[in-house]
Amino acid sequence: MAKTLLFFVLLMVLSMPTIVVGAPVLSLNSTEQNINLSGYLSLYVDTTKTLTFEQIQSPEFASQFKPNPHRVPNFGLTSDAIWARFSVVNNTDKNLSRLLQIAYPILDSIIIYKRDAKGHVDKVISGDTLPFSARDRDYRHFIFEIDIPQHQQQTIYLRIESLGSIQLPMSLLTAKQFTNQVVKQQFTFGIYYGLVIGLILYNLLLYLTISDKSYLYYVLYNSSALGLYSWLQGFSYQLLWPNNTWLANHIGTFFAGFLTYFLLQFTRVFLGIDERNPGQIKSYQELSVWSVLVILATFMSDYGLATKLALPLLAVTLAFIFCSAATSFLNGFRPARFYLIAFTVLIFGAIIVVGNRLGYFPTNPLTEHGFLFGSALEVILLSLALADRLNQISKQRKQALQKQLEATEQTVRLAETFKKFVPHAFLRYLNKQSINDVKLGDGVEKNMSILFSDVRAFTSLSESKTPSEIFHFMNNYLTIVGPVVRKNHGFIDKYIGDAIMALFDRSPQDAVSAGINMLKTLENYNRELTKKGIADIRIGIGLNTGPVMIGTLGEANRMESTVISDAVNLAARLEGLTKVYGVSFLISQQTFEQLECPEQFNTRIIDNVTVKGRKEAVLIYEVFDGDPLPMVAGKRTIKTQFEKAWHLYQNMAFEDALTNFKQCQQKYPEDNVTCLYIEKCQTLLSSDLPDQWDGITHIN
Repeated sequence: MAKTLLFFVLLMVLSMPTIVVGAPVLSLNSTEQNINLSGYLSLYVDTTKTLTFEQIQSPEFASQFKPNPHRVPNFGLTSDAIWARFSVVNNTDKNLSRLLQIAYPILDSIIIYKRDAKGHVDKVISGDTLPFSARDRDYRHFIFEIDIPQHQQQTIYLRIESLGSIQLPMSLLTAKQFTNQVVKQQFTFGIYYGLVIGLILYNLLLYLTISDKSYLYYVLYNSSALGLYSWLQGFSYQLLWPNNTWLANHIGTFFAGFLTYFLLQFTRVFLGIDERNPGQIKSYQELSVWSVLVILATFMSDYGLATKLALPLLAVTLAFIFCSAATSFLNGFRPARFYLIAFTVLIFGAIIVVGNRLGYFPTNPLTEHGFLFGSALEVILLSLALADRLNQISKQRKQALQKQLEATEQTVRLAETFKKFVPHAFLRYLNKQSINDVKLGDGVEKNMSILFSDVRAFTSLSESKTPSEIFHFMNNYLTIVGPVVRKNHGFIDKYIGDAIMALFDRSPQDAVSAGINMLKTLENYNRELTKKGIADIRIGIGLNTGPVMIGTLGEANRMESTVISDAVNLAARLEGLTKVYGVSFLISQQTFEQLECPEQFNTRIIDNVTVKGRKEAVLIYEVFDGDPLPMVAGKRTIKTQFEKAWHLYQNMAFEDALTNFKQCQQKYPEDNVTCLYIEKCQTLLSSDLPDQWDGITHIN
């Protein structure tokens, strides 16, 4: 009988709801906005990590929950599972909805249990080991919706586990308060990230401008710090890799390793440790190796080891570089003062954050955002430190550069003077950076167009002027035609008395255009001369295209740049033929056939000739675009019939050729070439045809 009574008593006790003891019950009404749950939490540390929700509710374990004594529960680095619970009662006449926020985004596993009025258990699983899309709300912190029926009490259990540190900054807030919180945080963090990214880009630009490694290391260090902070605040998981859980867990220690590594390199370069304090080099190297180990440990499946390595590394590195900077400052290195000020702020904030993560400091706004405040001030102050260092370096360089400036200016003046005597294109063809690099015998073979121009009746012109007047006259003439050559992508190789030799390596099209523009420019210049009562200048232009050897000729103590080849000789002969045929501009068949757009120019065939020094005949063409407009119009009128007459002449149909040439003369009497061929035809018709006549004109 006694056993039966005991059985029913136990059955009644077990069937009764669990009585939550410990922390007070949170009483809700409809006006609360944001409630910190720290004072309502009860906590239990499950060292076995095996307890289930049913077990944790049993009287055996329910009584072992202890009220939370801290503003924010902080367990530091722990491998235990943490159980937390709080009870909330709705004293209103309507159902209430609240959002449970856990403002610590780097927790691996969060399981929430809540039992409804019917005894059904709702289970919600979250944490950064799940894709971001698995969360109730798209937010960097963990947000869970909690519904409390009217006049009812609910007890909510949470099980938290993480390979990193565990903190539980929990609050209960309304949807409106959550929205306001998001807006405020976006504004605050927007200013912070905008400031830091702006200064990173500014210093990156300085590095690209002055190539100082300290700026590069500073940029990499601050970029790593920004990455670490964005991970701690949950932004990187939310915005950059929301579906990559590996990065969500491992990237923090990766950033921490890079942060310390580049901070060490920056400090070493900025303070000039290798020159001023070589005894510290070994310590810098050892800490750098430690940083690399943290980075490598990141790639292990269990990132807990990397976390345990990273946290003390951050603390040791910050303490070490502070001492290193203080030593440099005491040794008289002026830029170290700004460095110390900048890093004192950062180190203070970082020590607070690291101590908080290790569980030594309570969680509050200062310990939670100490790194944010410190790093924001640090990037500003350290930019001033870099600027001060740059000013010091600039002063030292100015003194050295001032001495070099005079020598450089003298060198520049000499180089500019040499350019006037040796064309820059000549150095380019020889692949030389300076005239000092040119040696006797340097040369290269190229395909080029060679243009010769010569002033008509220069001897007669010289007889009417004094040497000084001739000298002045020629310089004026060359001043107007030289730019025309350069404008058409050529350069003047040399002046030969009243003659010009110019070279074009891009295309014969450039050379022909240059010749035409020289004639047109000269026509405008002649108008000015006429107004002054000075006789006109007339020139002839010969142009040929072919392979040339461009290089240096002479001897050890006297040499000059030049081009030599048969193509050069032929160009010079063509210029002489302009006098024979009474035209201004002659080009060779080689040039004509290599024109990209021959139809762009007004041309006509003139003759098939051999010149002095050549056995092979060459067809020559006239380009008459540079003639006065009436002459252009006249030659265009007779072009077709002239070329027909010329071909009849070549085929020994002299009577028909003569008839056509005379018709050309009637249409345009001023054409010198037509008159020349009329005379030739008449001579051939009135005398015996020479043996082996081939239509080639031999000019000696």
